[in-house]
Amino acid sequence: LCVAESVTNKRELREREERETKEYERKMRQKMDDDYEPPVQRKHAVTRKPKGNPERITRLFLKNMCARQMDEAKLLEFLHPARVTHIQWLMDKSTKKFYGSAFIEAKTAEDAGSILAVDGMTVLGRRIKVKYQRADEKDNWPIPNTEVSSS
Repeated sequence: LCVAESVTNKRELREREERETKEYERKMRQKMDDDYEPPVQRKHAVTRKPKGNPERITRLFLKNMCARQMDEAKLLEFLHPARVTHIQWLMDKSTKKFYGSAFIEAKTAEDAGSILAVDGMTVLGRRIKVKYQRADEKDNWPIPNTEVSSS
């Protein structure tokens, strides 16, 4: 199979791959045991800069959130210092379970720009997507009973 590395059959190739994998895993375990510290992401509220919002839209659409772990408190903590007034969690029609998307209303256009700045950041292991969402004339927005609870 590989004359340069003197591999003549698939069994030898698999054995070599297994040896290399075990060696790599051993090095990684040793590195983690010695002085491994996971990389710490800088505080998102400090590093993000608000995006422009010339149309002054305050409604946003968020998608690709972790459906099992995301709740109002975690979302508000991640979006802090931006102020959110309403959250409409989108539910699956058949199961009635949250599937990872939501509409939110920011208090001001500047808050909306700050929220848009988190587009592409990782939240609970998922890369979140955020975009401005203009309300249609036929939309009933904000929907009743979607107000954010006061903390």
